[in-house]
Amino acid sequence: MRRRSFVLVCLLGCSSVDSAPNLGGTAAAPPTPTSAQIPKSEVERDLGLELTRASSGAMDEERDPRLDVWLVNKSTTRSHPVVLSNDGSESGWREPHTFFAVELQRPSGAWETAPEMGGIRCGLYAQDWTKDIVTLAPGQRVKMPWMTYPHSQIGDATKIRISAIYEYGAHARDKTKVPPLLHPMPEYRVMSAPMELPIEHPYALEVRLKGALPTTPESSIASAVDVIIENRTRGTLPVGTSESGAQLWFEVKLADPGPEGDGGTSLFLRTEPTYASKDILAAGARRSLVSAATKTDVVWELPKGRITKLRALWRIWDKDTKDDGNANVRRVESPWTDVPQPR
Repeated sequence: MRRRSFVLVCLLGCSSVDSAPNLGGTAAAPPTPTSAQIPKSEVERDLGLELTRASSGAMDEERDPRLDVWLVNKSTTRSHPVVLSNDGSESGWREPHTFFAVELQRPSGAWETAPEMGGIRCGLYAQDWTKDIVTLAPGQRVKMPWMTYPHSQIGDATKIRISAIYEYGAHARDKTKVPPLLHPMPEYRVMSAPMELPIEHPYALEVRLKGALPTTPESSIASAVDVIIENRTRGTLPVGTSESGAQLWFEVKLADPGPEGDGGTSLFLRTEPTYASKDILAAGARRSLVSAATKTDVVWELPKGRITKLRALWRIWDKDTKDDGNANVRRVESPWTDVPQPR
């Protein structure tokens, strides 16, 4: 599975990082004869990817599993010039293209490819990939930068299987634009052995429809819907409402999804928390996340069309995340709930 990316070109506040010295230089050079290239089969035999993780704990949806990816030269006799990943590699915009293949095991036991994650990112990236060339000596390994696991929509999955993938060559076919050090390198692809992790579902979310959904921004939702969260564990868990540091939003399915076939949209979004929750939910406890103060977003409007199903999604940060990315994010979604249709 390759991660899809939708480009948002940013004029301000965007930057890219050059992570490695330009060992090979950028001067144009005549192409290397094909006969001088190392056979692809030998490169893919010598190089490999390793996926490691410091923790052996279960994975939770949207919580960073803290994976490290290593590019390894398994040869005992030959060095190889390689390009390290950088900003843009995850999108395939530069060398190398690095990404993850993700599979999920459902309660039935069947494995399936995880749903692709869309996203919006800056259009600026580290275009000069020749600055990220390093040479791996026999037996040497290097940690791959800019390889962050893209969080998957886990749903009811019980296990996850993750593999890291490194592809080189799509942007290096014109050898006159490639440093001489890389001329012997063919196009190649290496993939790590899969890492299989159990998935835990510490929270459960339930939606209760009470009346018609609001139709205007900044409207109270208390008369329309309630959302109940439950702690399924034997310990306490952080909890919060959209007024106390968590996010609560809804998605719908339409009877006629329109030309794009999407069928879903965000309905409510109250906060973007940047701090740790102060409240906790006891083991086995249940709590409503909706009060009279819970309102639709200031730019929200009810989608056009007949709504047939609705679900709630809730997300919280349980620690200060200034330096910890998504490591402390917890997220849960409710099952789809049928929306009664007018007679």
